[in-house]
Amino acid sequence: MCCVANVDGEYYAIGNVCTHEGGPLAEGVLEGYEVECPWHQSKFDVRTGEVTSPPASEYL
Repeated sequence: MCCVANVDGEYYAIGNVCTHEGGPLAEGVLEGYEVECPWHQSKFDVRTGEVTSPPASEYL
């Protein structure tokens, strides 16, 4: 399963499972290019899957 984000008409897809505790990223909040995990607020860049805010430490 993946998390699909539409940012200004551009679509991005990353893994849907947060690398911190397995939260569902598709249920999180998208702000700009960052999606926030609804469980513990880790943030990931939807363009690359990289962690932009802990507690997650591994990219998707």
